[in-house]
Amino acid sequence: MKELTIIEVASVSGAGGIVDNDFTGAIWGSVLGAIDGFGTGAAVGGKYGGSGGWIVGGIAQLVGLTVSAVGGGIGGFLYGGLVGYEKAQAYIETYRKM
Repeated sequence: MKELTIIEVASVSGAGGIVDNDFTGAIWGSVLGAIDGFGTGAAVGGKYGGSGGWIVGGIAQLVGLTVSAVGGGIGGFLYGGLVGYEKAQAYIETYRKM
């Protein structure tokens, strides 16, 4: 079996992103990763931030929802731009299964 060079591996994987020098894939990965990360962060943050009663629980849920959504969006944007959307989507999906 032939050993693949780094250039051959990058062209075969087709992942996209800055890692593979695919700038179109990096742009799409950033945009779609930000959207996916934002939605996942909002779902996870709202789910786990709601304990504590009426007042404190409501504040915790609001802050958890906002911070998780923004953090997930930024993380998805950066990770999707680096490795491409296909790999980023599989990684972000693990947070939805928690």
